[in-house]
Amino acid sequence: CGENDTRAHTRLTPSQAKHSRAPRSFRTSHSPHRRATMSAATRALHAPAALGSRRSQFCRAGQLSAAPASTRRPVRSVVTRAGDDKKEEKKISKDKVKVNFAIKLKGNYGDQVCVVGNTSKLGRWNDRDGVYLKWSEGDVWKGSVEMDWHEHVEYKVLVRDKHGKTHWEKHHNRTVQLYDGGAELTIAGRFGGSLNITKKDAKKNVKVAFEIHSKVMYGHEIAIMGGAKEFGAWNPDDAMPLKWTKGDIWEGEVEMTPGGQVEYKMITRRIRTGQWKSEFRRDFKRVVQVYAGGETIKLTGEYKGLVDVRLKGDKKPEKKEEKK
Repeated sequence: CGENDTRAHTRLTPSQAKHSRAPRSFRTSHSPHRRATMSAATRALHAPAALGSRRSQFCRAGQLSAAPASTRRPVRSVVTRAGDDKKEEKKISKDKVKVNFAIKLKGNYGDQVCVVGNTSKLGRWNDRDGVYLKWSEGDVWKGSVEMDWHEHVEYKVLVRDKHGKTHWEKHHNRTVQLYDGGAELTIAGRFGGSLNITKKDAKKNVKVAFEIHSKVMYGHEIAIMGGAKEFGAWNPDDAMPLKWTKGDIWEGEVEMTPGGQVEYKMITRRIRTGQWKSEFRRDFKRVVQVYAGGETIKLTGEYKGLVDVRLKGDKKPEKKEEKK
């Protein structure tokens, strides 16, 4: 290609074109009859000499030059903004609570792990309609679900093998208290073992306040006895006493480290002698989940009755009436 390529710039005469033969790549047919009947002018057009003028347009000093601007493909410029690659986190509604599950279980090939409970999102105890968890590295099964705020939730974790047989965990019904609207909770632990409940971005301490209504005999008091050291570690002598206020309301407040759940019970104790009596049988226990760090959890109720758990200042949501 270039000035030395005289063949590319030389036009063939009719007599030369008659005796010239096009290369195999330029033949229109492999049939000898078609090659014999092809005119000399047609063979000249397909010959390399006819392409010389076209190729010479791209030759400069023996090298192929870049294609003309008209033949280049346009390049689209992509403009990216900082932070576009980060997924925007979906905000949780104030009347919902997002619960993430992370269950440690080393199962077999084909196993399915599911969380089933008493709410509609957990299948109403139907082992086919619960929340299925996905396996991740470290044999940790993960999944998430959003449930209504202030909903009483009981649940269990089960395993279904490849043959369809269901294996429930050997544990009593677990509970989660959804008193913090708009929060994101994580329930993590081993299958069949203890599960820890934590709140995302929780602060260091959480306050637990009691307001218990009860009439007791003169010289007696109501105290909170439980597994935490703030509640006496099940020692009735070290149980946290409540103070009497007007209307026979017994009040008390304590700071605790967030995370997990605390078992407790209410007792009546004689101030002078220390004799005590449990509200129900001795093995009865209540539970409060202290995951809302930086907040005040308020427990309001009756001695030997129901106790409502919510954040201080929150009102119990009203049930919406369905339109007929």
